[in-house]
Amino acid sequence: MEALFGSSNPAAMLGGVFGLFVILFLLVLGILWFIFPFAVFGVKPLLRQLIAEQKRTNETLARISQQIHPIAVAVVEAPKPVQQAAPAQDQPPAPTSPPVEDTRTLAEIMKDPPRQ
Repeated sequence: MEALFGSSNPAAMLGGVFGLFVILFLLVLGILWFIFPFAVFGVKPLLRQLIAEQKRTNETLARISQQIHPIAVAVVEAPKPVQQAAPAQDQPPAPTSPPVEDTRTLAEIMKDPPRQ
């Protein structure tokens, strides 16, 4: 013990470099012990806001999922179109007209049958 700390007397051990480290450690620990409760109580309102926002997000996602589910089922169960064999010509296929933009809302799509 003497080789490590210089003396076996506890009072003498706190007088050297080791004593300085112990005092600094206790000082930092005391400051943190005093500040920690204020930090915890300062974070609580932010956590409450985050939890409330997460609940709103989950509710929104649930509503969107309920609206999209019938459409997804219809798409999965729809018959796949038969693909025609590619022409054996060296020319590229003729350009097609651009697709017609569908401006209906989701509620209108759910009420009306699909456009053909």
